[in-house]
Amino acid sequence: MLIQTAYGQRDVILGIQQSLDSLRHEAPLEKLYIHLDKPDYILGDTIRYKAYAMDGADGTPSAISGVIYMELFDVNGHLIQRSRQVLVAGSTYGDFVLDPATVMPGRLIMRAYTRWLQHFGPDYFYSRYIDVSGDYVQEWAVDLAPTSVKDQQGSRNVALDMALKHLDGKRLDVQPVTISLLRRGKIVMEERVVIDTLGHVTVGFNIPAGRDIDDFDIALRTDGVVKARFPLREGIPQAKYDVQFLPESGIGWLDYRRLWVAKPLTDKGREWQRMV
Repeated sequence: MLIQTAYGQRDVILGIQQSLDSLRHEAPLEKLYIHLDKPDYILGDTIRYKAYAMDGADGTPSAISGVIYMELFDVNGHLIQRSRQVLVAGSTYGDFVLDPATVMPGRLIMRAYTRWLQHFGPDYFYSRYIDVSGDYVQEWAVDLAPTSVKDQQGSRNVALDMALKHLDGKRLDVQPVTISLLRRGKIVMEERVVIDTLGHVTVGFNIPAGRDIDDFDIALRTDGVVKARFPLREGIPQAKYDVQFLPESGIGWLDYRRLWVAKPLTDKGREWQRMV
C-alpha cells in the first residue's frame, strides 16, 4: 500500500503563522493569575494574595511590566481599595483588609491589571468574585496598641489596650462596654469595663496554650449592640520569615507578615496604619 501526504495549503498555513508571530512580537500579551489564602471571608478578615504576571504565549514570567495594580470593588462598581505592587521575577504579594467600617457583606470583585494590559481593554484584565459574610456594622474606630502576650502555665495571657472613637473621630463618652473574646463566632469569655475620659480601655484574657490565635476575634458591645469587631491577631506582632538563598545571584529574599490596625481618618471611613 502506498501512502502519500500532500500539503496543498502549506504556504497559507506558513503565512498565518508568520502573521501571528509578527503580532506577538509587536503586541505581546500578558496573563495575570491571582492566588488567595482562602476561598471566602468574613468582615474583619484580611485578603492575602499572591499575583503572577506571565507571558501570554509560553507561560514564563513576563518581562513587560514591573508593576501590577490590584483593585477591590463592590457589586455596584464602587471602588473600595486599590494598591500598587512591584513585580519581582513576574510575581508579587499583598493584602486587602476587609474593614467593617467601609466594607459591607456581600459579593466583591477583585480586579488586576498592568499598564500594558490597559492597551487591550478591560476584557484582558484579571477579575474574580469574592464572597464576604458578616452580620454586624462597625460604629467605632479602634486604635489598638501592640498587644502583649505572656505565656503562663497552660495558657497565654493577652492584654489589650485600646483607644476608642466614633468613626468621625469624636471621643466616646464615659460609658460601660462589654468586651468579648470570640472563637469562631462563639463567646468564649467576656468582661465588662468602663471607657475612661480619654476614650481608653484595657482588658486581659487568658487563652489556652493549645489554641490558635487566628481563631479568635474581639467584639465590643453596648446595650447588646456590636460597636466594633476585629481579629485578635491584628494587634499581636508576628514575624514569619522566609529566607531563600539563590546561588545564581547570592541574594536572599525576606518575607514578613504585615500587621495593621484601624486608625480613624474621616467620617466616611478609616485607613489602616502599618505598625511593623
